Amino acid sequence: ENMDGVFSSVPYLKGALFVKHLEKKVGGRQELAAFMRVLLVMFSYQNINTEGFIETFNMVFPDTSIEWDRWLYEDNLEMVRDMELPASRLYDDCFTVLNQWRKKGNYKASQLKSLTTVQIAFLLQEMTRYDLRRFDSTKITKLLKAMNMYGDPEIFSKWAGVALRMGDEDIEEDVQSFLVKEGRADLIFPIYAAMAEMDLDLGLKDKIDTLNYKSDVRDTVKRILGI
Repeated sequence: ENMDGVFSSVPYLKGALFVKHLEKKVGGRQELAAFMRVLLVMFSYQNINTEGFIETFNMVFPDTSIEWDRWLYEDNLEMVRDMELPASRLYDDCFTVLNQWRKKGNYKASQLKSLTTVQIAFLLQEMTRYDLRRFDSTKITKLLKAMNMYGDPEIFSKWAGVALRMGDEDIEEDVQSFLVKEGRADLIFPIYAAMAEMDLDLGLKDKIDTLNYKSDVRDTVKRILGI
């Protein structure tokens, strides 16, 4: 039901943050590594399900309390966003650029040259963690075009969702064209989620059935838009 949460950083970060949480709860990396070795021995040459993992964890750490249901089954969007991200130079490089954009209004091609496509897509997505009014969408669009990144489907998908939430009307025609031509679910769903959030039509709501989408993709798009 929370479609926006599906297309956030949560699917990519939640697992790593959960492991960091377990590590902290059991006393450190060595303690968690010891548990993993026990797990490997107990379940060698067989599958393990969630219940088996929890039972083994509770056996090894009987005095450690974990909010399993909250981590595994509930919508933890806010919980994950409030947690400290794992230390990583790749993350740090992205947030360095974000802070230069957000705090100094400094937008330069040199900031992106050392970043991979995956990092840039992540950087654009992570903008939603901040007050979007602190960013200049026109300058970011110009920067992406100058770096020949605007036409990259992965990057455009992330940027389009953010730009629409910023109220950038200049990108709407390009978004419309992208959605008409592109059929990959992972690229179009985040944009439709932004459209639904901002109550935007872009002349597409009445044309969904005519677009070259797979039937299951089309049905999901309709649910996102409330059609």
